[in-house]
Amino acid sequence: MTIMPEYIKATQLPGPTALDDSEIALGASKSESVALLQTDVAGSTDASAIGFIQSGAGALARTVLDKLHDTLSTKDFPNVQAAVNEAIASGRHLVIEPGTAIPQIIVSGRISLQALGTVTPAYDGKAGSWITLASTAADSQLVFDTIDFGGIGMMGITLAAPRCNVFVRLAKNMTAQSWDVARVQGVVTSTAADNVMDVCACDFSMGATEGAHAVPRVVTTDGGSTCNTVRVRAYRCHTVWVENGSNNIAEYIIADSCTDNAIYNLTPSDGMKCEFMQYTNGRDEPFVVEGSNAWIGKAVYDGWGMPGVQNATNFVIDEICLLPSPDGGPSNVALRSRDGNVQSDVRIGRITGSHGIGIAQSYVYGSLLQFYVGKVDLRIGSLDLKLKYHATSAALYLVLHGQGSIAEYGDVRIAFDDTDAKPAARMLWQFPPGARLSVRDWKLDPRSYSYLGISGVNTANVFLPADSELLGASILGNPDSTTPAARQLFSTAAPTAGTWNRGDVIHNKFPVLGAPTGWKCTASGTPGMWYVMGQTGVAKGPST
Repeated sequence: MTIMPEYIKATQLPGPTALDDSEIALGASKSESVALLQTDVAGSTDASAIGFIQSGAGALARTVLDKLHDTLSTKDFPNVQAAVNEAIASGRHLVIEPGTAIPQIIVSGRISLQALGTVTPAYDGKAGSWITLASTAADSQLVFDTIDFGGIGMMGITLAAPRCNVFVRLAKNMTAQSWDVARVQGVVTSTAADNVMDVCACDFSMGATEGAHAVPRVVTTDGGSTCNTVRVRAYRCHTVWVENGSNNIAEYIIADSCTDNAIYNLTPSDGMKCEFMQYTNGRDEPFVVEGSNAWIGKAVYDGWGMPGVQNATNFVIDEICLLPSPDGGPSNVALRSRDGNVQSDVRIGRITGSHGIGIAQSYVYGSLLQFYVGKVDLRIGSLDLKLKYHATSAALYLVLHGQGSIAEYGDVRIAFDDTDAKPAARMLWQFPPGARLSVRDWKLDPRSYSYLGISGVNTANVFLPADSELLGASILGNPDSTTPAARQLFSTAAPTAGTWNRGDVIHNKFPVLGAPTGWKCTASGTPGMWYVMGQTGVAKGPST
């Protein structure tokens, strides 16, 4: 069949590359004409001859070529670095296609990048960061759907540029490498200011030689970082957030089933802020706080946690919420001083929850608080706990506070649960001998007075509420005013201070022949009216 010029004119595409009459012989066949048309449209720019309009009212007509130039794809370039360079130069959005193996790359300018599906590093992690945003890449945005590290440890994404936003929906399967290779391993590290890092991570491992390996971290705000925002969710990971900068803030941290620290606050850091952290089902420290002016809003962790302080200056926690141990057993210490601590200053707004007492704890010498290394100045606004016994012998200390100049407590509320086991001996609450022990209000479970004792206190520095007394090595509280049951205690003399009730008894704990067996209060008051109860034995007079 012969194709007439009129047919060609009616079907040709608009634009500079459209076929005209001179390009097709009058006697050409239809198949020959179609082949010529296909060859022409397949040229490098002929998408400009195809029209496109977006759906929706008011949409503007464009060409397909113009539409395709809106974004870049890694499939458009011979390698990822070339695609990154063009995205920076043109200011267009770059899409990294699913399944792409990304080599070590450097981002030298502002970029908007989105990695779809699952991507993997085509990099062994042995020569610096996997992806580096240089200082000239300010205001960049990186979004990753899933990064599968494939069992390789590395310094992941390093932000040397300010005001960048990195979101990683899931990072998984990172394994530790040796210190001399990896140094700082993790998903994202910032050394600049005002960056936002939002990362969800799972299944990080330490490898076969844990002691010689760097810990694979999730996010690090490293030296030089300032005012970064960190949001982390982690499952079966190691150190979640390492703070080594100034005034960085974590808006939300969850560190479930971690086997290392949730937060590690290094010595040079200043002004670390964590609004909320949760660390459950993990067998290491929920946090380690060093540096100065660190603040945690609310810290929730279970009895497997054992957080520590080490040379922390002006460290403040608004609230600690203690959960029972996942295995139902005794709890580890709620807070302790770590080896290497010289001096720490700790303020806690309140400690609430449940704490298990037993002999199987990792730190049996201080069940609830253990400050045995260096000096610790401690101030706690309120303590409201249920202490549950899990063994027939209590820990030696409920609180072990060896050195420091301050041991201040506000409202102390302790209820004892001995339904499963009763202690064979009382626990001690130790205070630094030279410290000021101040308790604003003291309320112990009335049947539990014999469960606690004190040690190490210079009584001249003890300040207890009016209805509580310190006698020998016992912490005492008057019975409820509506049920004024008498107390029976041991000392060497009748009280000369404090408030006592009628019927209270003091037994002489060092009696000798002829000495009083004890003293009894006959009228309530401060200190009340006391009389000798009797004589120990009969002292014989002279023969005359």
